[in-house]
Amino acid sequence: RGLRVYGGPLYPMLAAGVTLFGESPRDFLALALLAVIAALWIGAGFLRRAFGPLAAGAFAVLWGASPYLSDAIPHFSHDYLAAPLVALLIWVCWDLLREPDGRDLPLAFLLAGLAAQLYAVNAVFVLLPPAAVALGRARPGLRRWLAGAGALLLTQGFTLAFLIRDSSFAEV
Repeated sequence: RGLRVYGGPLYPMLAAGVTLFGESPRDFLALALLAVIAALWIGAGFLRRAFGPLAAGAFAVLWGASPYLSDAIPHFSHDYLAAPLVALLIWVCWDLLREPDGRDLPLAFLLAGLAAQLYAVNAVFVLLPPAAVALGRARPGLRRWLAGAGALLLTQGFTLAFLIRDSSFAEV
């Protein structure tokens, strides 16, 4: 008996979630709802700022009718928590395209690293901050790049620590 969880980078967070919400997938409903609402709030906020209230309203309607929601709520998985992080990352990278100083570069790398921790396929989002800098007006100095690299390495420290310690499955 017990929930089988990969003993990797998210093991402590998932163990805390199981302790807080219980082992039943139904008990994770609050966490799933939080992720869905956060993604809606961040996505609509970004679209309102970038393209106006009509775009935000259209996003809210499409998000509400999305098949993502019909799967995320009853079958919650840790990778669904990446949705609000990726929405916020897109917002931050949009700002990197427009701002000349690149002050959001460390935040962009931090969000990309956290999203990659939640779901390995999200590692591709680590390419978004450098792409936004290359395509936009931002010309961050060396200190911002180093801070971004540090933020990314900070998130990946969990992975490295658990790879060194244990890369097997564990019982919670």
